[in-house]
Amino acid sequence: MSEIHFRLPTELPYGALSNYYRRPLLYDGSRYPSAEHAYQGAKARRTDVRDWIAGAPTAMLAAVAGDGLPQDEVVPGWKAQHLALMRGIIRAKVHDAR
Repeated sequence: MSEIHFRLPTELPYGALSNYYRRPLLYDGSRYPSAEHAYQGAKARRTDVRDWIAGAPTAMLAAVAGDGLPQDEVVPGWKAQHLALMRGIIRAKVHDAR
């Protein structure tokens, strides 16, 4: 099997695999515009911040906001749980019938 290389969600034919690709999904009882929105939103400790990130106009803005959170605004134990969380989000992205 050969490797698949892509960077942007607009690149054909694999851009849809990007976490930045706009594809609504349901994860943990909430609807998100992309996998990146769900992932970055889950990083936020406070509900209002989580909701703001989840509602960002683009996945790139959600990523910037989530990556820029001060450490005291990140959920406790984030490093230990973020990979399992992303696996669940990707599964939701692939299986969600919208």
